[in-house]
Amino acid sequence: MNPESTAWSGVTGIDPFATPLRVVHVCALETAWAAEFVEHIADFQSRRGWNVQMFVPATVPPSLTEARPSQPSSSAETGPSTAGQDLADVIADVRPQAVVLHGPRAGVVGRTTIRASVPTIVLPHRLASTLGGSTTEQRTGRLTRLRSRRLERGLAPWTNALVALSEPEAASLRPGLAAPLFVNRESEPDRAYTFVSAVISRAHAFGHLYGPGGGAVD
Repeated sequence: MNPESTAWSGVTGIDPFATPLRVVHVCALETAWAAEFVEHIADFQSRRGWNVQMFVPATVPPSLTEARPSQPSSSAETGPSTAGQDLADVIADVRPQAVVLHGPRAGVVGRTTIRASVPTIVLPHRLASTLGGSTTEQRTGRLTRLRSRRLERGLAPWTNALVALSEPEAASLRPGLAAPLFVNRESEPDRAYTFVSAVISRAHAFGHLYGPGGGAVD
């Protein structure tokens, strides 16, 4: 067992760092807090023996409506296609055992590119670190919720796990959800990073055996 691993074992019942993994984090985020979270968890996993790579797409679709799971763009000049081809090149070069997509834009581009060929974990980062966000963020979430849920249902066949970093975020994702949902309830950063790592380890262990899809796991 890695001496830096925490005693808490998360969702798998075993130390998620017992087996080193090769992981790519794809980050397309608009908030400093979420980008900082990705940097910290990547460093946390690397220090515990995982081979971690970070990929930031040069171009991503400026809104969720510009990338449809049933009709991915084929034009080399569009944002979704360019970002998708760049990600495909990274996947071919690194050959990761799991891919973690951070934010709704990376979630769309990543899943329409990877299409479950590699175990895929999605962290939407829908709410701010205050576990509910500002009034403006909550209002925007309500206005776009139906569209986001419809999109998630379409992307579910290419999703091994969704991770909500809080119960309020999980509540915004649950209705109509078709992909497995894991809910972090840890407020201490290292324990939260361990929880997410355990979900990644689980997706790696079971993803190729059973494929994406399933129910909700709290």
